[in-house]
Amino acid sequence: MKVAAVTGGAQGIGQAVALHFGRAGYSVSIADTKKMPGWKRPETGRLGAKAVFVLADVSQAEAVGKWMQQTFRASAVRTF
Repeated sequence: MKVAAVTGGAQGIGQAVALHFGRAGYSVSIADTKKMPGWKRPETGRLGAKAVFVLADVSQAEAVGKWMQQTFRASAVRTF
């Protein structure tokens, strides 16, 4: 299984990167300090990719560790 870890994936460039990987067949793990308002858009529901979102500040080592733990635990995470 291919997994892309994307920081800042809630919006803007990070979101575009996450969507690109999702369309390419990757599972996507996203960390951001903001909630994910953009993922409610209709086009993301048609990707058929697996994704997990973690509210985390990646400038904090402990937060990154928790993000990675959640990513590994959720290898078959929900579909967007």
